[in-house]
Amino acid sequence: MKQKEKMKTLSPKKAKFVELLVSGLSYREAGKKLGLSHTTAWRWSLDPAVQETIARMHAERLRATQGKLLEGVTVAVETLINLCHAKSGYVAVQAAKAILDLTLKLEETLNLQSRIEAIEERLKELETKEV
Repeated sequence: MKQKEKMKTLSPKKAKFVELLVSGLSYREAGKKLGLSHTTAWRWSLDPAVQETIARMHAERLRATQGKLLEGVTVAVETLINLCHAKSGYVAVQAAKAILDLTLKLEETLNLQSRIEAIEERLKELETKEV
């Protein structure tokens, strides 16, 4: 629904062009499917409204994908934890290594995030003092 609302500013043919581009077709392929000349398809692909709509649609798809991935994180972690108790020593060790590696990466990411936030806060303070 949101995508269709955002595409109201585009003509129906341009909206279909955008849908084809977002689905993975090149501008040439999308243009050919719609009976457009190569030049028209190229020009449409450069249209700021088309590019903005494509960017928004990609961002929406990315958010939806992130949500699905996050839903699976708990199951994946539980699976790794269960594999740590596997009868096969090799499987148990690999699962344990994966948990340790991922935990260290998460800790590093969280540390970097807090450091970046502190730097951004300090920059805001400095900018406020300059004004």
